[in-house]
Amino acid sequence: MTIVVACAWGGVGAIGCDSIGVDGWQARSDHGTKLCRTGFGWIGGTGTFRMSQVIGSALAQCADVHEAPGLVGAALERAGWHRRPAEKDALPQASELAQLLLTHDARVFLLQADLSLLPCFEPAACGSGYLVALGAAHVMRAWGADPVATVKAALRASFALIGSTGGTAFVETTVVERVDRARPRWLRV
Repeated sequence: MTIVVACAWGGVGAIGCDSIGVDGWQARSDHGTKLCRTGFGWIGGTGTFRMSQVIGSALAQCADVHEAPGLVGAALERAGWHRRPAEKDALPQASELAQLLLTHDARVFLLQADLSLLPCFEPAACGSGYLVALGAAHVMRAWGADPVATVKAALRASFALIGSTGGTAFVETTVVERVDRARPRWLRV
């Protein structure tokens, strides 16, 4: 019952989500945003509302996106979600965490259930409408749209075609100042 879309290029990153939530057997569109501000950018992901609160509070003061997997794992373990397998060398799993999308300095990362952090060089999406959203995002990028317009179009496509997504679309952006790396620092104006 969630769609989260993120993409970044040209020094601009955007992440967006729907607002639909589940109250027992009924879907409610007034759930609120599934995005959370962190010390390094924004996160959005699938899972329960309580899990989002736990992860959001764990990453509130985190300044480096590469520290996120350890902090998320520790927070989920304290809350009882993080289960370590019986095998000694097996990777830890967050049993109910599907995926998290993170933005940092106009870059997008995917945090998977095994707590591996993967950079995304193409538009990324997670949740029940992710295939429709990815298709729309790739088309928008091919047409030359900016990341914000791309995320909005991907959310609209998911809302129109996937019944378990919808409500209000929330979109947040990150912008990185472009630096001319070809010129020495002392020549930059």
